[in-house]
Amino acid sequence: MTKNLPLQKPMLWLAGLSAIFLLITGIVAILGLTIDPQYENQYSITVPINRAKLWQVLTAPEKKALWDGQIERTEQLSPSGETNSSDQPARWKDIYANQTEINYSIKADETSLSIVRKVDDPNLPIHFSWAISLQDANSNTRVRILEQGQVGNPIVRYLVSNWVGDDIFAKRFIEQLERLSDRELRE
Repeated sequence: MTKNLPLQKPMLWLAGLSAIFLLITGIVAILGLTIDPQYENQYSITVPINRAKLWQVLTAPEKKALWDGQIERTEQLSPSGETNSSDQPARWKDIYANQTEINYSIKADETSLSIVRKVDDPNLPIHFSWAISLQDANSNTRVRILEQGQVGNPIVRYLVSNWVGDDIFAKRFIEQLERLSDRELRE
């Protein structure tokens, strides 16, 4: 007759819970593989700020913490902080209040009043870029955003697709743009 050891039952429970966790993780990964890793979203909003002033705000990453309430500070990563460089986009890092850091590049074209902002961090499970264009709309500005992204990890892809939404970053950015109208940025 085998003697019942005091740790035998807790170890069986732990093994059972581990097996259930691995099974659920495997199912989520398989479901994630059925979802296209590429996505694209388009947005269009009108903000009550004239185009020139909004251009100044969006092409000055070092001042982003002044209008984006979740960002604690922004740091320049590239030697040139200039966003209008024709050869290399400027690289920046946003540091959020919870100390999350996201590296990105930003390239602005003053001729077409367009900005390309791209996540530039290989450690993130989701990668995306925004092509932002500004058009006059009377004394307001029409902002158009084309977001293109990729979620490589199938588990993250399933979670983003079914619970978080692949548009979470763009929606938060749009919310911040809409709040600009409440600030003293108007001329």
